[in-house]
This record gives sequence, structure tokens and C-alpha cells, in this order.
Amino acid sequence: MAIIKCPECQQDISDRALVCPHCGFPLEPNKKSEPETIMVQKSTTPVPKKTIGIVLAVIAVIGIVIISISNANRCEANGCNNTKVPNGQYCAKHTCGKSGCYNYKSADSFYCYTHKSSDTSSNYTQSYESAYTVLEISNVKG
Repeated sequence: MAIIKCPECQQDISDRALVCPHCGFPLEPNKKSEPETIMVQKSTTPVPKKTIGIVLAVIAVIGIVIISISNANRCEANGCNNTKVPNGQYCAKHTCGKSGCYNYKSADSFYCYTHKSSDTSSNYTQSYESAYTVLEISNVKG
């Protein structure tokens, strides 16, 4: 509450007075001094269970896609987690050593079953270690 001068008699009066108590001059109430109260009501509408279910389903699908993409480049040999050779299903350790052949071979062999029995050249007698090294080098460059 503030003290103001009456516009008619110049006496001190309250800014909330409707008329001057000294001269009776009608006054307008001071609207600036009255605090304005604003009521805000928060929405308490719950999120529907269907919406929650849809959001969880979308998150699950995204997770499955991410996992399948990360596994798409992994060797398909049972229990192997190495990276596939280019254009093949298996890593260098499980891919046939014959040029252009991407068939599965056991880890302790250089060729797949098809080429192991048909190839009697010196390439077949090549040791596993050097064959694995050649395939690994080509895998890194490719």
C-alpha cells in the first residue's frame, strides 16, 4: 500500500481509497499496485499404455537392427567371431585358400573339401601358417 496525493485537494491518501476521505473526490483504484494472480493447472492426463507399448516396440526393433548390422560382417563358422573376407561368408581362417573360392574350410586346412582332394600341386603342401598369413594380408588390403 502506497500513499498518494488526492488530485483535488492534494492531501495524502491511500492508493487503495475509492474516494478521498478529505474532500470526497472519486478516485479510480490503482490497478498497478494490485498483484495479479494467475492460476496454472497442470495436465494430469496419464500417458496411455498403448503409447508406452508402441515406444517400447520401436526401441526393441531399433536394438534388433543394430545387433544384426553388427553381426552381418562376422564369420559364419560356428563359434568364430572374426571379420568375413570380402565377398565371402567366412573369415580368412575358414575360407578356402584357392583363388576365387569362398567355400568353408576347417581351420587346420588350407583348402576346402572340394579343392583339397583335387589339387595336388605344391600350393596344397603349403603350410597352414603361411596360407593364413596370405589370406589375412589380402583381407586387410581388400
